[in-house]
Amino acid sequence: MIQKILHYRHRVTGEFLFETLKRYFLFVFGGLIGWVMLIGIHEFLQKQSGLHPAFSYGLGIIAADVFTFTYHSLITFRIKTGWQIRLMKFTFLLIGISAANWALFYVGRSILDVPLPDTVMSFFITGFLSVANFIVNKTIIFRHKKS
Repeated sequence: MIQKILHYRHRVTGEFLFETLKRYFLFVFGGLIGWVMLIGIHEFLQKQSGLHPAFSYGLGIIAADVFTFTYHSLITFRIKTGWQIRLMKFTFLLIGISAANWALFYVGRSILDVPLPDTVMSFFITGFLSVANFIVNKTIIFRHKKS
């Protein structure tokens, strides 16, 4: 039974389940690095420049998005060809995910005044959105062409 599960070929991605899980952990690791960049920039700009938390968080998202595209292209999905069209698709996806991330952060911090530190709130929001992000990246943006 376990052997069947591990060798189950996923119908959408064309990869074995184990390979998809391994790729997801690479994806999450790159996302974690991007998230640390986001938080670092957010904290620095907020404390050093006195920027509004939502604005400094938005600037952090932009820097993290550039990093994650490069990371996912070269490490997670290892696809170096057709990067221009992938970048365009990735940009549209990240605009949506970043807008959702920013909106959830803004609502939590400014409207609901959730009693969590910015870092903790951001961690949960980003983690929640990472699953949808991985599925879209794997099946649409970084899908290997079948030969």
